[in-house]
Amino acid sequence: GRWGNAFGKSNVAKDFGKKSYKKEPPKGELIRKTIEVTLEDCINGTTISHTIDYDAKCPMCDGTGARSKCKCNICNGIGAVKKIINGEFTPVTCEQCNGSGLMIDDVCLHCKGESKVKNTQTLKIEIPAGSIHGDVIKIKGMGNAGNNGGARGDIHFYILIKKHEKYTVDEKDIYTKYDVSPLDLILGKDFYIDSPRGSVKISVPAGTQVNSTIRTKGM
Repeated sequence: GRWGNAFGKSNVAKDFGKKSYKKEPPKGELIRKTIEVTLEDCINGTTISHTIDYDAKCPMCDGTGARSKCKCNICNGIGAVKKIINGEFTPVTCEQCNGSGLMIDDVCLHCKGESKVKNTQTLKIEIPAGSIHGDVIKIKGMGNAGNNGGARGDIHFYILIKKHEKYTVDEKDIYTKYDVSPLDLILGKDFYIDSPRGSVKISVPAGTQVNSTIRTKGM
């Protein structure tokens, strides 16, 4: 009868058919890191090396966490169980074995059943020309490994511009101080000052006030 087929072990495989109920293991967690970069490298672009710690898939058990496995005692190795949904018995993935039909018998001695081990890696990071403070460089698939053999997550590197002895950075604007005599402020004068891109001509209009800001574009 209907109730016997729902719970009878002899008919479980027949009830569920050959469909696979195995779920993909979860993707690994995102790694967030801050990297310090000089102002000149942000302006011109560069490649830097950075070493990070991450969770790697255990090489001894291939991320399963098991030295050996046995048939799941909840779903009897089918990978699914029946639940009542909207008044009907519906096959759903077994939460005990995540649909694999297997469970850990003996844990892996290398990772102690965690499926992951600590590791380090050195990455080459491309800093695009024109980068600014707070920009994010995203590297896919190089983050932490997921549980139970899950794919590696991503890494986000947040750019932090190092403090400069001559320039102050405010988002995309660069500021520097330049001393001008009172007479030059009154009469006006052209000056050549240093910038991260080289020498720049600055025109101080006649009648300029003390502590005024003079802007030039593209430098």
